[in-house]
Amino acid sequence: MINRLSLLKRRKQHRLIRILTLSIFLIVVALSIIINQYKAKHYQTVRTWEEIKKENILKVGILHNYTDYFVLQGEIYGFHYEMINKMAKHLDIEIEYKVYHNHKEYYKALLNNEVDILAVDAVPTFHSQILFDYTLPHSYSSIVLVQHKKKVLKHSTLKAKQAKQPIVIPASLGYIQSTDIPQNYSFTFEVSPLFSKQIVNEVNKGNIDRTLAYYKNINANTIFFQHLEYDHTVLENQALHWVIRKHNDSLLFAVNQWLADFTTSQSYQFLLKKHYSPSSSIRTLLKYQKNLFPLNDISSYDKIIQKYATKYQLDWLLVASLIYQESKFQADSKSKNTWGIMQFMPNTADYLGITIDDSPENQIEAGCRYLKILQDKYINLGVKDKDELMKFVLAAYNAGNCRIEDARKLARLYGLNENKWDNNVAVALKLLAKKNSPFHHELKCGRYSQAEHTVRYVDKILQRYYQYKNIVNYTLVE
Repeated sequence: MINRLSLLKRRKQHRLIRILTLSIFLIVVALSIIINQYKAKHYQTVRTWEEIKKENILKVGILHNYTDYFVLQGEIYGFHYEMINKMAKHLDIEIEYKVYHNHKEYYKALLNNEVDILAVDAVPTFHSQILFDYTLPHSYSSIVLVQHKKKVLKHSTLKAKQAKQPIVIPASLGYIQSTDIPQNYSFTFEVSPLFSKQIVNEVNKGNIDRTLAYYKNINANTIFFQHLEYDHTVLENQALHWVIRKHNDSLLFAVNQWLADFTTSQSYQFLLKKHYSPSSSIRTLLKYQKNLFPLNDISSYDKIIQKYATKYQLDWLLVASLIYQESKFQADSKSKNTWGIMQFMPNTADYLGITIDDSPENQIEAGCRYLKILQDKYINLGVKDKDELMKFVLAAYNAGNCRIEDARKLARLYGLNENKWDNNVAVALKLLAKKNSPFHHELKCGRYSQAEHTVRYVDKILQRYYQYKNIVNYTLVE
């Protein structure tokens, strides 16, 4: 009887084991299907390096602050911005920048393939490496305790277990755990939705007692903050990386290959000093600018440009980019044949009723009025597309109406589209530079030797215009 009961018990156990084994198998199969579906959905749209080269556009996510990506006297600067630009030049590829609010948004953008790479200070974590790959380090930095000078805690107090010190940290440093902290510092962490620069600003004002920050960033930004102490190193040199989507091995290889060479160069050392040394010329200029206008401003003439751009139905950022190209916002700028903040030719100035003694505001008003005349002219000639219209207006501002009309006529003769700039009228304009063109006698203004300059002029203004849009759009949504 006992043997019979024992046999039944064993059979029951075996049946349960078979059921459990089958259940585990079905769960594994279901998870495999879910994972494969996720991969099919999320990884099939990753742009490989080969596809990026074919389209000739690398999409880069970046942060708008006083070290990574910022405007200074109308020009764009930044450690990550300039690093990416040097890489793009070496790899012969164009860059499209996108600016995001915080680490959650730019990681989401990378997952959604809005960008191909994040040019940020990032540290790999166990969880993040499931979704992302990290490049070779682009730089290194210790993490330091940032305190208001009037609320500085002594070293012994920081290590006192009986009194844990609350530390407000940005989400970008949320990977730090209390177990990561050496020397038994007694910290408790409070992750804040504020950006790192906002938290540091609050510490400087005395509204927050202390935070953590990368030494290289806080040291660079001491030019703006007078009440910070950051002598305590919490974590020694941390390797900082750019971020790429998982399984985009070809892009990761191309970026790493360039980083391995560039980070050993003198040019790299120059960039580090330029953007992270408080005494560098760029940091000194930044300190002066910040006293004049906020981070998101393009120039000290922004309000005037906005006023007249609005009056004449123009994009003020395009006007600002043009002014930078012409004079770098220097109202007293002069050259051999042009003068003023918008560099008027004498004939154009006479036509607009403006003189060299007029104020910068009057000059900007006249320049916007002239741009409106050009804009209306090309709309009436059939240039309806907004992007194409900008190019024709800029080209005419630089080369003159007559040259662009000759190029449009030549485009028609060659079977090109007279209402499209790239690969059409721009090509025809370059033909005007040729000495022996058979069409010169049929054209109003004849040969134009500065055609290449005008094409580059249009490209540079538009590139800067899109950078300005990044900065202003970032500010609007912030």
